[in-house]
Amino acid sequence: MNPESRQTDLDEFSRFRDRPALAWRKLRLPILILLTVAVVALGVAGFAAYAKVSGSHWSLPELLYRTLMLFAVQGGEVGDSAQMNLALEAARFLAPALTVYAALLTILSVFSEQWAKLKIRLWFRQHIVICGLGGIGYRLACRCRAAGWRVVVIERDTDSDHIVPCRNRGIIVLIGDARDPFMLIRAKVARAQHVVVICGDDGTNVEVGMALRRAVPAGRKDTLSCILHLLDANTCELLSERELRHPEREPVRLHFFNVYQRAVQALLRTHPLVDRDDEKNQPATCPNLLVVGLGCMGQSFVGEVARLWHRKHKGKPPCRLPITVIDRAASTALPALRARQPVLDQLCDFATVDLDLASADGQRGEFLRADPQNPKRPAFTHIYVFFAEDARSLSAALQLQRQLRIRFGKPGETVRITVRTLYHTGLGELLLEEQGALALLQPFAFFESVCDPGLLPDTATEMLARAFHRDFLLSEAKARRKDPQLPRKATDRPWEELDEDTRRSNRARADAIEKQLSDLGLRLRPRSDWNAPYFEFTPAEIEELAKHEHARWCEERRSQGWRHSLRRDTARKLHPDLVEWPELRESSKDFNRESCARIPFLLADFDFEVFRETHE
Repeated sequence: MNPESRQTDLDEFSRFRDRPALAWRKLRLPILILLTVAVVALGVAGFAAYAKVSGSHWSLPELLYRTLMLFAVQGGEVGDSAQMNLALEAARFLAPALTVYAALLTILSVFSEQWAKLKIRLWFRQHIVICGLGGIGYRLACRCRAAGWRVVVIERDTDSDHIVPCRNRGIIVLIGDARDPFMLIRAKVARAQHVVVICGDDGTNVEVGMALRRAVPAGRKDTLSCILHLLDANTCELLSERELRHPEREPVRLHFFNVYQRAVQALLRTHPLVDRDDEKNQPATCPNLLVVGLGCMGQSFVGEVARLWHRKHKGKPPCRLPITVIDRAASTALPALRARQPVLDQLCDFATVDLDLASADGQRGEFLRADPQNPKRPAFTHIYVFFAEDARSLSAALQLQRQLRIRFGKPGETVRITVRTLYHTGLGELLLEEQGALALLQPFAFFESVCDPGLLPDTATEMLARAFHRDFLLSEAKARRKDPQLPRKATDRPWEELDEDTRRSNRARADAIEKQLSDLGLRLRPRSDWNAPYFEFTPAEIEELAKHEHARWCEERRSQGWRHSLRRDTARKLHPDLVEWPELRESSKDFNRESCARIPFLLADFDFEVFRETHE
C-alpha cells in the first residue's frame, strides 16, 4: 500500500471514529435538558404518589421543591423507604447522576484549558501553531500531527465541528482570537518552528501576521517563519517580493502562499502536461487543453501551465499552447486574467465558450471539436474540470466522457479527464478504484495536495537555498567530468540527505542575497516578463558579490568553531579556505565568481529577477 492510500485509510477511519463524539457534542445540551425535564416530572409524580400513600397533603410547590432537592443529593426527605414507588426511585438516582455529570463537565471545561496551557508551557518546543480551524487548517493540523509534530491550533469559533476531532488526535486547541497578541503568546509562538495562518479572510490573516510580530520578542535567536494564506492570487504574487527583501535578524518573517497556486503546482507535478520520454523533452504534437471552470483554481492553472510550458522549452516553445475555456462567464473572466498576466498572450492561443454544461447546448457537446489533421480524433488532448463541488465536477466529467465516446468512438476514450475533488475518499476513491467506464477520469484531491506538512518550508528563501545547493551539485559534477580522480565532498549529496548545518548554511546565503545585491545598487522583484533576457552582472559586480559571499561564509564558519588549516578535515572543523579574499586560492575564487554569476538564472527558476536601481 502506498503512503497516500494509507493516509486516506487513516483519515477515513478517523472520521468514523470521531462521529459519535461529534454527534454527542451537538446533542449533549438538548439531551441534558430533556433528561432534566424527565427527572423533574418523575420526581413530582413520585412524590405525589408517596404523599397519597403516606397520608401527607403536599401542594404542587412543595412537590417541586422536594424534587429539586434530589439534584442537591438531599434525598427529598423521604421518611418511610418502604412506601417508595418506581418513579420516585428513578428520580432519586437520575437527579444526582445529572448533577455529577454537569459538575464533571464544568471541571473539565475549566481545567482542561489550564492543563493544555501548562503542557504548552512545559514541553512544547519547535512546534507548529495553526491559526484557523477551517477545512484546510483542520486537515493540515491532522497531517502535521500524524507526521510527528506537536501542534497547537487557535480557533475563535467555539462551535467548530473540528475541535473534538483535533483534541481526539492529541492536538491542543486554544479558543480565542489569533489577532490578539496575548493569545499568540499563550500558544508559545516564540518557541514555535512555523506559524501557519489560515483564518479564511485575507485581511484577518494579515492582522494575525502583524500581531505575531508584537508577540515574538526581538531577542529570538533564529527567525520565526510565519506562513500567511492569501486567497487573492494577485496580491499573493505582489507580496511575494517581500520574502527576499527583509531586514537582517528580524524575529518574524512573513511568507505568503495561495492554496490554488499550490494545488495547481502539485497537480502538474503528479500529472505533467508532457511526459519526459527523452532528453530533448519535445512533444510529438502540441497539447490542446480544455479547461472547464474558470474559478480561482482554473485561473491559477492557466497561469501555471503557461509558465511551465515556457520554462520546459527554455523560452522557445514550438507552438503557442491552445487553451479553450468553458465557463458561464468565460469571456469576462479570461480577459481579466490576461490583463493581469500579459505574457499569457505570447504563450497561449485562447478560445472562450460562455456555457453552462448543464444547459441544452452543453448537453449537445458541440464545443468538442475534431482534430483538423485527423477528423476522427478529438482536438483536445487534455481536459481539466475545476468546479468547487465534487458532484458537479464528476457530473461534468462523465458528461464530457460520454460526448467524446459518442462523437469519436474509441479515439474519444483515450482523452484523460482530470477532475478536481476535495478528498481522495468519496468520489475520488470511486474514480481511483473504477476499472471500467470511469477509468480514464483522474481525480485530483485538492485538500491532500495543499495540506501536506512537507510544503511548510517551501518559502522563497527555502527554494533559493535549495537552488544554491542544486547549483553546487551541478558544478561538482562538471568538475568531476574534467577530473575523474577528484574526491567527492561530504556535501555532494541531495538536499534531503544533507545535515542540518549545511542546509542552514544554504539558507543563510539565501537570506544574504538581497543585502549583497542592495550594496551594489541592485534589487529583486517578481519576474513578470518570462521572455525578457536574464540580467547579467558586470565583471566588477561579480567580483564584489564573490568577495561578500566569501566574507559571509568565513564569518559563519568561524562562528561554528571552524579554523584554518592547509588540509580540510570536516571532523576537526578545519578548512583551507578560511582566509581573507587576497590569500584565497584562485580555484576557490573562481568557484565563488561562477556561483555568483549564476544568481539571476537561479532566481528566475521561481520567478524572481534582478534589476538595476536607477536614480533620476
